[in-house]
Amino acid sequence: MKKVHEEKANGQVWKMGVLFFFTLSLTMLFLGMRGVMALGGFLSSGGPYLVTHPSPGWAWIMYPAILLTVATLGAGFAILKRERGGYLMVHAWSALCFSLGWNFLDFGLGLFGKPETDWSDVAVGLVILLLGAIPLLVMILDLRRKIRESRTSGHRPAPASWLSLQLIVVLAALVLGFVLFRSIR
Repeated sequence: MKKVHEEKANGQVWKMGVLFFFTLSLTMLFLGMRGVMALGGFLSSGGPYLVTHPSPGWAWIMYPAILLTVATLGAGFAILKRERGGYLMVHAWSALCFSLGWNFLDFGLGLFGKPETDWSDVAVGLVILLLGAIPLLVMILDLRRKIRESRTSGHRPAPASWLSLQLIVVLAALVLGFVLFRSIR
């Protein structure tokens, strides 16, 4: 019995770690992308050509952020395949698409300072947002169906304390991501 509880506890720690590092890396990716887009959308350094947008010193953070985001997406989906329900990583794809799509919309529409509209950025942003919205809509519709079924079958959803703990982990990773990015930048 003790071994079963240890395995379950280890599984919960693993889930929280994946959720934490996904949120942290996505935050760094989101902020890094904003920095790159503010410089014109591309960076370069060195070589025989004239560099009009030199790569800032913080740009290196984009590489580990991308790798960690992809790795934690894979780990999160592997966990979801094994266990069902009550895990926020089910929304990871939508979170990725919404955060990156928002950056394209923001910079395309000039919502925060850019004077002109860039319709190509707007189009890309809308497509990426749609890529995140479709699975989220399917999940919401499925959740409605499960709630209706649970009322008749007596099946209980995941405890609210588990969801609260996950939200605390996400908030901590968001704060740490902002602090780390600001200290690197």
